[in-house]
Amino acid sequence: MRKRAKLFWWLLSSSLTFLLLLPIALYFLSPILAQKGLEHWLQKQEFSHVELVMEPPSWDSLRIEKLKLQKNQTGKQITLSTENILLRFNPVDLYLRQRLSLIQLPKSDITITYLTDSIETEESNDLIDLSNRLPQQWFKKIPVDLIQVGELNLNLDYPSDTADWRFSGALLFDGEELYSRVKHYRNNKNLGWGDLKLGYDNHFYLRLLENDNPFITIDGALSYTDQLQLNSTQHIDVAGLQRWKNKLFPTLTSTIAKQRSAENPLIINGQLKTQGITNFPLRTQFTPDALLGSIQTQQQINANLSVVNPTPEIEQAKAELNGHINFSLSHLKASIDKTSTLTLLNINHAALSQPIQKLNIQFQNTVDVDLNLAKETLKAPLSPQIQPLKLKINTTSINLPDIAIAPLELNLNLQKLDVMQGDLQGHAELQKVDIQLQKKQQPLINLSTEFKLSKQQLSHNYTLSSPDLPVVINGTTATDITTFNSRFNWEIKPISLATVDTPLRKYFTIPAELSLKAGSLFHKGSGQFKNNQLSINANTSIRTATIGWGESLIEQLDLDSKTALTPSGRLTDTGNIKLGKVTNGIEITKVSTNYSYTQERSKRRDLVSLKTLTAEILGGRIKVKDLEFDPLNPDLATQLDIEQLDLGEVLKLEQQQGLSGEGKLSGSFPLRYKDGEISVNNGKLLSLAPGGKIIFSPSASVAAYAATNVGLKTAIDALENFHFELLNIQLNYEPDGTALLTTRLKGSNPDWHNGHPIDFTINVEENIPKLLKTLQFADKLTRTIEKRYR
Repeated sequence: MRKRAKLFWWLLSSSLTFLLLLPIALYFLSPILAQKGLEHWLQKQEFSHVELVMEPPSWDSLRIEKLKLQKNQTGKQITLSTENILLRFNPVDLYLRQRLSLIQLPKSDITITYLTDSIETEESNDLIDLSNRLPQQWFKKIPVDLIQVGELNLNLDYPSDTADWRFSGALLFDGEELYSRVKHYRNNKNLGWGDLKLGYDNHFYLRLLENDNPFITIDGALSYTDQLQLNSTQHIDVAGLQRWKNKLFPTLTSTIAKQRSAENPLIINGQLKTQGITNFPLRTQFTPDALLGSIQTQQQINANLSVVNPTPEIEQAKAELNGHINFSLSHLKASIDKTSTLTLLNINHAALSQPIQKLNIQFQNTVDVDLNLAKETLKAPLSPQIQPLKLKINTTSINLPDIAIAPLELNLNLQKLDVMQGDLQGHAELQKVDIQLQKKQQPLINLSTEFKLSKQQLSHNYTLSSPDLPVVINGTTATDITTFNSRFNWEIKPISLATVDTPLRKYFTIPAELSLKAGSLFHKGSGQFKNNQLSINANTSIRTATIGWGESLIEQLDLDSKTALTPSGRLTDTGNIKLGKVTNGIEITKVSTNYSYTQERSKRRDLVSLKTLTAEILGGRIKVKDLEFDPLNPDLATQLDIEQLDLGEVLKLEQQQGLSGEGKLSGSFPLRYKDGEISVNNGKLLSLAPGGKIIFSPSASVAAYAATNVGLKTAIDALENFHFELLNIQLNYEPDGTALLTTRLKGSNPDWHNGHPIDFTINVEENIPKLLKTLQFADKLTRTIEKRYR
């Protein structure tokens, strides 16, 4: 009995001791057991190089001093290193719900190294599955109430042909919201900080920061139908985005910078707001570049942008753009609303005397742009397709040397626009272009042109007109934009001279004596600009024109002119002029001449040549010998030949009633023109055989007066039937307008004094700048006869 009792107490005491020692032993052995168990599990998951150091657990916490492991997969290697992990838990929750209260990681490093030459051959099990990635779905699968990561470093090391990425930051998860602030690097370039917030209600919030100032903000909500979608609003500070782009693509930025001067750097400022839906694929490669490249987005856009120094000629450009885009890595489709505007400020060019202060471009219709980005992956040129667009372009005043153009409004309609091929086709129109030439108002101009650019050849079909003048010019041009060699031609619609007489006086200085009364003007031409040299050929014609000059009248004027400008700068104009009749006290008819004008810049010489100048006057003919002179400094000498001048027509100029004559006169007048003055030296007119006669039948009043004056009656009696055998006139005309006319008259009156011969000389000195008084000698002749035979 005693033995049994002793055995019982020994067993009881041994059992109690074992039960007492077992927890103590398990407590001290638990790190080893846990470590061995976790190492075994990690090895089953194909992790290698496992290093795990744990402290003995407390009743509500567990500390892991060190955890380091590595996993090798086809083409990549994953390495994890972390220290001082703290796990807190409620034993009951841990046992019943397998849930922890806290996971705290002061620092963790994860490196994923891709070992293959290309990551594009990843197996499908290496792709990210986004089909169950809504926060509401995976938040509740996380068996932790609170996760705190003080510093998490994620390194994505890709092959040489793919950019490396590194993310470094903190993370906080409380079951309702995940928040992370991360600094991100691409190829070791610091791209700044980013804030990410995910809510259990699928709220998504992302900010990219520059010096704690957000330059990109995305605020929206995630949802899932056939794809993972983000319905969000984006706010983008363009200046910050540009600096971020410079870090992200330094090679591209460097190339652009080399093309610009340090004094005029390209600066972009402004705000971009978008709102829309972004779709993520269900499965994608685990690279940021691939993830970004696989998304699709549809966004409504509102942008206010400012670009400083967009080109050397433009100081600033401002844009207000509204529209929407549909974007993926392979395709971009954009639509710009007609409310959009583009403004260029302070446009300067070498041809301008001062900058154009403002040029505003207003869209008149919605513009659609379609861009196939898939070709970019093949490094082929992009080929944007732009639908027809209409623009209204307004400018402030444009100032060229000696030319001032008032603000313009240009309506531009582009029916075809191929950026990559450099092709475009459209219509442009300018109305009422207000021009001042040397501060003098010019007629308003309307311009309408159809243009086409194809294969670097720019062609125009244009019409120029004016609301102030009845003038219409039609023309074409063709220009090689690589060399700026051009061909062009133009034609003026026939102009009625009478309709332009009054309007022309408003804009051009026209002598008051000149008037255009009738006739038509025809003009056309062509030319080319080649190798920086200009050549022109033009034809001008005037038909049946009537032109007045004071009391003078030119009728039935016909002109044919050919003008040529050679590449050397030699200008010639040749043609012929015909006048039906010129009336200026004396009637001149059938005027005809050939002329030529030559200007040679190289010799600094101008030359006018007149050939075969002929006319009919006073029943005879006149002819001027060929002559040449410098029109800018005329100094010429020629001879005026007169044939078969009708004495009867000459005497009619006296307008003396009853005075008439018969006979023909011929001769020549040597003419000299110098310093704006005309002179005649020893000009002669001589009657032709057999002579002629002068008949004076006075009116009753003159006869009555002559009856009281013996001398006058004698002169009248002699001239009643005077037959001359010689009439010789010699003329000297001085530059001051004084004409010395020496006239010798020889003959008789068979009815007076039995035909007594008469031979006498008359000298007449008269100033005749306005009238041809050299032929008006009848009165002087009468007085001379009276004096001699009184």
